[in-house]
Amino acid sequence: MAIKVPKEKLAEADKLANTFKREFYNRYGFNPIVIYELVPDTVYPIELDELEEICNSYIDLTEFPRGIKDRSRKHEVILYRQMYMHFAYKMKYRLVQIGRSSGFLHTSVIYGHQHIQDLIDNNDKEIITAYKTVLDEINERIRINAFLQPDFEGKLITEPILSA
Repeated sequence: MAIKVPKEKLAEADKLANTFKREFYNRYGFNPIVIYELVPDTVYPIELDELEEICNSYIDLTEFPRGIKDRSRKHEVILYRQMYMHFAYKMKYRLVQIGRSSGFLHTSVIYGHQHIQDLIDNNDKEIITAYKTVLDEINERIRINAFLQPDFEGKLITEPILSA
């Protein structure tokens, strides 16, 4: 997502980066590689650690003490791990952020998100029930009743009401 930055600000950023490179070289004797990325400020409706806490509350932590971060292939763990990934993705967190926070690669995040979406699209009753339960707790935490809304035919509308 590209953001528009005034030319003066870009020139100021370049000047600051060049000053840093010069000072670094003078002090340490070699040139650093400076990479900066201009991204818009993002406000998320809920923090990832809070979302993790919600999903972990549905996992037996005595058997799986790491919760969604556990490498177990047990259905109970996988289901809520993938829900965590799905909800985080829907809240516009970056794939790398979600992966790092859960201890998995961004490709696992893509798969987890898509798998939950496919199960919802196929009207899987167990998934829809679990989804609604987690969704209710998320909505309770962020106090926005319409963040992700179920429609009246059993499927779920997963478009956030908050958009950039």
